[in-house]
Amino acid sequence: MRLALLSDVHGNVLALDTVLAHLHAQSPDQIVCLGDVVANGACPQEALQRIRDLGCPVIMGNMDAFILDTDLYKSPDGIGAYYHATSLWAAEQLSKDDKAFIAGFTPHLSIYEYGMRVLCYHGSPRNFDEGIAIDTPESQLKSMLAHFDAHVYVGGHTHAQMLRRWGDKMLINPGSVGLAWEPDPEGNRPVSYAEYAILDLTQSHDVNVQFFRLPYDAKSYHQQMREVGLPNADWLIERWVAS
Repeated sequence: MRLALLSDVHGNVLALDTVLAHLHAQSPDQIVCLGDVVANGACPQEALQRIRDLGCPVIMGNMDAFILDTDLYKSPDGIGAYYHATSLWAAEQLSKDDKAFIAGFTPHLSIYEYGMRVLCYHGSPRNFDEGIAIDTPESQLKSMLAHFDAHVYVGGHTHAQMLRRWGDKMLINPGSVGLAWEPDPEGNRPVSYAEYAILDLTQSHDVNVQFFRLPYDAKSYHQQMREVGLPNADWLIERWVAS
């Protein structure tokens, strides 16, 4: 079984279209979207429609939940204030029908194939606000996964591609389609790559993963951000890592 794993589109249709064009040649058996579809980007409604047209399962991300309830997070300081403002803006762009579609996103998805269970979620299985990173301590990881047994765990949220072994288990993060990040002391900085992954499960219980980082025209996307009036667009563009 060949699973395409998409996550963290964040309203970036240009990056999403880059991924979908590349994905077409990969011939996946199923696509799974791990959430955070609309907030923080120039084209929230268009991004949502692209995902809707795929007809694939979609996991509820923390920013998807915020779109439905903008009281979920208080207005933060610093870098978080930008993302809070753009999320409020995204919520204003969506129709009642759009929000009804988001309300149907699922917190988890289990896929069974060849006697193996793949568990999909956004942040961690127990909480969409928790991120699992390559350096998450073993004790913390055990707590996060204690009540969710699977052979392969698949989540997003951190905007960083990851393949991690945990005992005889495997943890995967496909990265971010629309807002891939590089670490920075002052907060993560966006880069001009659209990320996703392909997970192959075989009858012999092999688990194979391919990660993709696809360059896209970030300058055109920056122009979109300005044209639609995305809040504080120039601030984020200045933080963007040059490709």
